Amino acid sequence: MGAKWGQVFLHDQNIIHKLVSLVDPTIQVVEIGCGEGCLTRPISQITTVHSFEIDTACVDATCRQLPLLSRVHFWVGDVMALSQHWPSLGRFQVVANIPYYISAPILKLLVQYHDFLHSAVIMVQTEFAYKLIQGANQPFYSSLGVYIRSYFDVSLLFHVSPNSFSPVPKVGSSVIRLTPHQRPLPIAPEAFFAMVRSGFWGRRKPLSSALIKSPYLIRGAGFKSALINHPYAIRRGEMLTDEEWRELHNVLHPHMTSQLPPSTMGS
Repeated sequence: MGAKWGQVFLHDQNIIHKLVSLVDPTIQVVEIGCGEGCLTRPISQITTVHSFEIDTACVDATCRQLPLLSRVHFWVGDVMALSQHWPSLGRFQVVANIPYYISAPILKLLVQYHDFLHSAVIMVQTEFAYKLIQGANQPFYSSLGVYIRSYFDVSLLFHVSPNSFSPVPKVGSSVIRLTPHQRPLPIAPEAFFAMVRSGFWGRRKPLSSALIKSPYLIRGAGFKSALINHPYAIRRGEMLTDEEWRELHNVLHPHMTSQLPPSTMGS
């Protein structure tokens, strides 16, 4: 059960209690992956759960644990496709212990529906969590982190031992929380995210080189002169803070557009 989907199953009751304690009982839950029902059942005792699960064996195992009149609604299939139904649910919070290989696609899904999202508590690989929270000049600083923080406040809540799962994974895990914020997006956000990705694509290159050679940007007249005359041009992308990226974009955005498909934003 679940093996072909890369899932590991949480069994540590202490971690389960900590996760359930983070649920707001006044907001319905979208659960991404019910697994063996370790979170589904206790969460359903405090609020309604919409559980999205691709593995019918997991759905069957979870159903056997639930009372006859439960507050769990199962959506069987790929959550990437079924998420189109999220807006019809109204405002929701997300709880997820997902296969780590789909962590980035799931976060991009949350960006897509962030207007409906109250918050999200997600178990991810520890290194992936650092990519979301670390900033300039830190080893895991990433374009994905800049992208996600443009929509959410991201906090690392706690780490989870590999021994809390079955089978035991070979990597560390961490629980993060994403909360939508009200700060405005950059002007021309698609061009902004393409510019940031270009800076990390050209890691260890000065921005004067990385942005001019980037395959992710369409550069118009005036781009090169605007860039090389900017004081950040001699710096590397991984040296700029989120706010400094916005400052650079305010100067460059009239001279560039994105060549990235929307689905690859933040990669």
